[in-house]
Amino acid sequence: YREVNERANRLARLLVGEGAGPERFVAVALPRSAELVVALLAVLKTGAAYVPIDPDYPADRIAAILEDAHPMAVITVESAAVEVPAGTNRLLLDDSATRQALDAKAGDDLRDDERSSPLRAGTPAYAIFTSGSTGRPKGVVIEHRALVNFLTSMQERFGLAAGDRLLAVTTIAFDIAGLELYLPLLNGARVVLAAPDQVRDPLALRS
Repeated sequence: YREVNERANRLARLLVGEGAGPERFVAVALPRSAELVVALLAVLKTGAAYVPIDPDYPADRIAAILEDAHPMAVITVESAAVEVPAGTNRLLLDDSATRQALDAKAGDDLRDDERSSPLRAGTPAYAIFTSGSTGRPKGVVIEHRALVNFLTSMQERFGLAAGDRLLAVTTIAFDIAGLELYLPLLNGARVVLAAPDQVRDPLALRS
């Protein structure tokens, strides 16, 4: 937990330096990995809202989402091959310059005076896009208060504790991914992030 928190704080400080903060959007287009979880937490720590992008989505769908969301930055890796709109900062986590910049940042929790404005319950936490089955995908903004209320309700129902593990299989671009990732982290449990080649293989998930 300490390592995850420190890594998220370093990335959050880097994002704040790029202009991330409340009422701003940061797209996250990363493969299923520890870096994905760290990036989502980092964006939330800045006060900005993240726009989850599944790198496996068709290029035209990704382009439409990015065009609509107008993120101030896109967090990704070179292997994801995500095309970023002109004028949008592409933050490559696997770039040596980015790694050096992260290593230079402090790993302690961000202070309120480091953010561009105070964090509030009504501030957007993330923007999820609909499937587009009835037309062009539409963005839906979820506030921090809605996410916290949902997770609180789920904890009352399931009662996760430090000895529990939750298997996360949902694409980050689907709303329920927030439950799989954040509920364990809020309660000292462990997130088991299924690898890309496992999420569609029931036999692999059983093992």
